[in-house]
This record gives sequence, structure tokens and C-alpha cells, in this order.
Amino acid sequence: MGKSMLDYTKQVLEKMSFDKFLVQKEWGKSLQWLMEPEMKELERWVHATLGKSLRPIYPPVYSGIPFRN
Repeated sequence: MGKSMLDYTKQVLEKMSFDKFLVQKEWGKSLQWLMEPEMKELERWVHATLGKSLRPIYPPVYSGIPFRN
């Protein structure tokens, strides 16, 4: 079976981990296709995996509303 979008997003974010701006940009794009539980899991994963090297890093939420189509 193929990778889930969550797994794909984690892979992309790991590859972008050299630049906090790119991580936040890709993280924001992922909100368009991830479901709410996946978004929460991704946020936990980002902080656990990339948080130390990219501190501070914030989820791509604007005015309290995640941008989704």
C-alpha cells in the first residue's frame, strides 16, 4: 500500500528542515489535504522531530483559523 499524505508530508518536512520558512510553508500547504486528527499528529511530530533545530516554530494558523479550502 502507498504512503499516506501524512507520511508524505513528514518526509517533505524532514527534507526542508534546513529552513524554518520552508517548513512552515510546506506545513501550511499540508493543511489543505490533512484531516483534523492528522493535523494534530503532524504538529506533535514537527515539535518532537524538528522543534529543537527550528525553535521557535509555530503551526501555520492565522487568526486562529487554519487555512483550508
